[in-house]
Amino acid sequence: MSDVVNPKALEALGLRKLTADKPAIPRVVWLIAGKAKTGKSHLGFDAPGPLGYINIDAGEEGTVEKFIEGDGKSAGKDIWSFDVRVTREMIGNTNADLVKVKCEPLLVNALKVYDEMLLGDAGKGLRSIVVDTWTEFFQLGCFARIGKDKQIMPTERTKVNGIYSSMIHDALYGRKNVILLAKTSEFDGVTKITGYNQSEGLVQTVIWTDKVMRRIKNEETGKLEQRSVITYTITDCRQNRDIEGESFDSVELGEHPFAQLASMIVPGTKVRDWR
Repeated sequence: MSDVVNPKALEALGLRKLTADKPAIPRVVWLIAGKAKTGKSHLGFDAPGPLGYINIDAGEEGTVEKFIEGDGKSAGKDIWSFDVRVTREMIGNTNADLVKVKCEPLLVNALKVYDEMLLGDAGKGLRSIVVDTWTEFFQLGCFARIGKDKQIMPTERTKVNGIYSSMIHDALYGRKNVILLAKTSEFDGVTKITGYNQSEGLVQTVIWTDKVMRRIKNEETGKLEQRSVITYTITDCRQNRDIEGESFDSVELGEHPFAQLASMIVPGTKVRDWR
């Protein structure tokens, strides 16, 4: 016969008994990857607001306006942007030590803002955080701690990897949606996410975006027409393995894809939970 569990003794060690309780307000931690102009920012801005936005890509122009102003069917949302401007003057020097000196304050400040939005008093009213792009945030870390972002040895990457793994781990312990937008690159016909190469294994869900041409029925004429659509392919989903490999497009999901995708990804939630 096994010994009886002593809950108080385990709690005294810092252990906690896991339960099936779900948070009153559900949240997700997603990595969204794709080529330029394939709907990454649109999907990020579509997350529930108020929304904190770490802007390193300057990719909000032409997309964010529709979310601030609303679309006539739903009201606009509050979006608070923190701009991180990495200039050529900062990173163009061949002297790695000078690059580190110039970029370190920028990195430290950006990390402080992220932590405050996620876990601090200043961010209490925010429901979602978007990092645009996660790739360039990682590059900033490389410039600040290594002095370059290319031809980096594995031993050098350890100087920055911990920063970004801890950012994701903090998001998993938090109660806000965290959406990381990543760029991709192609090598020998294989497309990969660029930046922190362990991100895919840490987040809850990985979504790949793309833009393709499809024959879509015109609702007014009834005829099939060639149209450009955005596709969202779920390649990894910790919360719902049954949906892995599924692909959806912007015609199916409409102008507000985030709520549609989240309701399918997180069991027991409805579209209204994500608006």
